[in-house]
Amino acid sequence: MIRVYIDWNVMSQMKNGHHSEFFSIISDNKKFLKPYSTSHLGDISASSQELSNRENIDSDLDFISNLSQNYCLFHIEGRTEFRNNPPRDLYIQDSNLSQLLDMLLIEPLSDNLDEESRNLQELLNEQITLFKNTPIDKVFQKSFENPETAHLMRSFLPELEDNYTQVGVLTAIFGMIERMNKNTAYKDLRENLQGGADIKRDQIFHSASPYELIDKAYKKKGILAEPKSPAHEFASPWFTEISNEYIALDMHGYQEDKISINRGRKQTFRNTMEDAFHTAFASSCDFYITQDQRNCKKANAVYEKLDINTIAMSTDDFLILYKKCLQFKTVDFLNQLLDLLKNLVPSNTSDLKSSRYDSAFFFFDYFNVIRIITDKSTKSPFLLLTRHLPTNSLPIFGKEAHVLVSKLQLLLGNDVDNLGKFSDPEMEQIEKDSWLGRLWKYADVNIKLRAMEGHLQLYLYPPNNKNWIQKLLHAVKSFFNFGK
Repeated sequence: MIRVYIDWNVMSQMKNGHHSEFFSIISDNKKFLKPYSTSHLGDISASSQELSNRENIDSDLDFISNLSQNYCLFHIEGRTEFRNNPPRDLYIQDSNLSQLLDMLLIEPLSDNLDEESRNLQELLNEQITLFKNTPIDKVFQKSFENPETAHLMRSFLPELEDNYTQVGVLTAIFGMIERMNKNTAYKDLRENLQGGADIKRDQIFHSASPYELIDKAYKKKGILAEPKSPAHEFASPWFTEISNEYIALDMHGYQEDKISINRGRKQTFRNTMEDAFHTAFASSCDFYITQDQRNCKKANAVYEKLDINTIAMSTDDFLILYKKCLQFKTVDFLNQLLDLLKNLVPSNTSDLKSSRYDSAFFFFDYFNVIRIITDKSTKSPFLLLTRHLPTNSLPIFGKEAHVLVSKLQLLLGNDVDNLGKFSDPEMEQIEKDSWLGRLWKYADVNIKLRAMEGHLQLYLYPPNNKNWIQKLLHAVKSFFNFGK
C-alpha cells in the first residue's frame, strides 16, 4: 500500500466538500494507507471544547476514523507506535491526561483518607517537597542579575526569578509556552533570535539553502553548531530531531509562520509546533499532503537535510503524480514492468551482481524498486521487486500483507499451495522471520512472495533462458507471456 499522511487542514477541507477529486482518489482503502496521528487530535483540541461545539468535534473524529480506517501514529514510553485505535478513544484519553496534569498542581491535602492512602500521600509529599527545593544551575540566577540579559529573562521566563528550583524552571517553561500559544510571545522570541544571530529575515525567507545561511551566520559570530542529542522521554529520537529542525528553521526566519491574535484565524506558536509534529509523523509515510506552502517548504528542507525519503506536496501536485505514476491497476503492472525498464537508468550497486532501478511507480501499490539479479551462482537471472520504505517506517505490515496477497491472487489466481486469504498466523511467522512465503506459477514464470527481515519481496523467475536479459528489453509480452 502507498502510505500517505494528510494534515488536518486538508482533512477538514475535504470534510467540508473541498478537494473532491483528491478525496475520491485517496478514499481507496486497498491502495492507500492514511494514518492519523495524535497531532490531528491536538489540532481538534485547539478548537472550542464547549458543549455547543461537541457535535462538531464528534463529526471531526468520525471523519478521521472513516478516512484512516482507525490506523494511528502516537507516542508511548519514548517511542513512536502504529496501531489501530479509534480517534474517539484516544481523544478521550488525551482529555483525561490533561485532567491528570491539572491534578498534579493540587496539593494532596485531605483528611478523609484510609491508612494506606495516607501513607502514600506522605510519601508523595516528601518527594514533592524534595523536588520543589532542589536547586538548579546558578547560570539562571546570574542571567537575571546581569543587566545585559536580565531584560530578556524577565520577558520570556519571568516566573523563574527568585524561584531557582526545579519547580521554578518547569513553571517558567510552561508559562512561556502558554504565552506563545496565546499571544505574540513566540514572534518576539523569534525576532530576538534572528537579531542576535544577525540573520536578515528577507534574505532567508525564500532562500534555496537556508541551512547554509544559518551556519554562515553562526560561524561569523564564532559559534559552532554542536551535534544534537534528541531527548527520548517524549517520543522516538527521530521524531524529536525532525520537530527540532523544523522549529529551528521557522525561528531563524525560513518560511516563518505568521503570528496573529487578531479576530479571525488565531495563529500562534501552537500552529508552528503542530506543523512540526505533523512533519515528523509524516516521515513514516511516502507522501505528506499539506496545502500550507510554508509548511511544505520547511518540511522538504528538513527531509533533504536529514536524508528522509518522504515528499511533502499539495493536493494538486499529488493529483499530477497520481495520474502520471500511481493510478495504474494491478492487472496492468506486470505487462508494464519490463517495458518500464527501457526508460530507467540503473542505480549503482556495490556487488555488481545486480542492476537496481528506482521507480516512481508502485507495483501492486507496494513495490517501487526493481532489481535484475545476474549472480552466476543462480541458474539464470531473475527479477526482484522490493520496497524503498519511508525512512522512519513503522511496523504497519499486517494490513499491507493482507492487501498485497489479495492483489496477487486477483491477477495470478490461487497460489500453488492453495492457502487462500493471508492469515494472522502467517503474520506472526513474518514477525518471527519463519514465514515460508507464497508461490504462484503463471505462464511458465514462478512468482515467489517472501519476507526478509520484515520487508516483503517479490521474486520473478522466468523460464531458463541464458539470453533473457537481452530479450526482456525488446520482447516484454513474449517473454513473460502475461496476457490472455
